[in-house]
Amino acid sequence: TLFQNSLNDTDVQGYLAKLDYTYPFSEDGEFETGFRGEYRTIENKYNVQQRPDETDPWSTLDRFSNTFFYDEEIYGVYAMYGNRRGDFSYQAGLRFEYTRINTELKTDPQPHERSYYDFFPSASLTYHITKQNSVQASYSRRLDRPYFRELNPYNTFSNDRNYRTGNPLLDPEYTGAYDLGYVNNKEDRSIYVGAFYRRTVNEIENVDTVNNNGVTISKPFNLASRDNIGIET
Repeated sequence: TLFQNSLNDTDVQGYLAKLDYTYPFSEDGEFETGFRGEYRTIENKYNVQQRPDETDPWSTLDRFSNTFFYDEEIYGVYAMYGNRRGDFSYQAGLRFEYTRINTELKTDPQPHERSYYDFFPSASLTYHITKQNSVQASYSRRLDRPYFRELNPYNTFSNDRNYRTGNPLLDPEYTGAYDLGYVNNKEDRSIYVGAFYRRTVNEIENVDTVNNNGVTISKPFNLASRDNIGIET
């Protein structure tokens, strides 16, 4: 008989600043710009204990227990312009983001710091067939950062032969999104039929390995690309 338990205690502090400005320069034209800044700290205490019997004291399994410190800074600015010419209306925008992420373990004072910046364009074009019917096409580039638990080397414990660990060297996923659709607008309803295509690179996949002691370890890596194609109504 063996009794085991795990405690995952997380403390999160976050600060957010946001400022947006919109200038409608004509009936159909609009210019928009803004700033967004975010700072977040996370302290994650993960402790795994076991005891042979209910009457025995708990002892900590040091190789599965640790404290993970996570600091994140994200700053972004954007600008967007939209207008209409005849039967066509359009919108184009660009967002710039800077990200800095620092992770550290209590037992390993050597931090892992990652910083990167990226541009994210977006554009959409609408052809107004009539007042009620239109065709829309759009493109946008998107970012999906790894969640802090995916960066934490001490993540999830099922038992001492199966556990999940994070990877502090993970990079974010990037997606290019393309959409084409038809819209029918009525006074009391609207109908949309469209198709989409998503291309994702740096996709994060979990890899399971078994070490010489027969322990199965699941760890995420940037391994793959993903293509999603679909229709929606």
